[in-house]
Amino acid sequence: MVSTATDGTEVVVQFGVSVTNTLQLPATGSNHESPLVALSLLMLGVAVLIIRRRLVVVD
Repeated sequence: MVSTATDGTEVVVQFGVSVTNTLQLPATGSNHESPLVALSLLMLGVAVLIIRRRLVVVD
C-alpha cells in the first residue's frame, strides 16, 4: 500500500504541474496568470489532503 500511495502522490503532483503549465500558457502576459496558478495549486493541495486522509483510513 505504501508504494501505491507514493505512486498516487507522484501522479497527483505531475497532474498539478501539467495543469499549472497548461493554465500559464494562455495566461502569459495577462492579469489572470496569478489567480489561475493559485487555483491550480489550491486544487493540488486539496487532492493531496484527500490522498492523505485515505491513507490514514487504510492504515
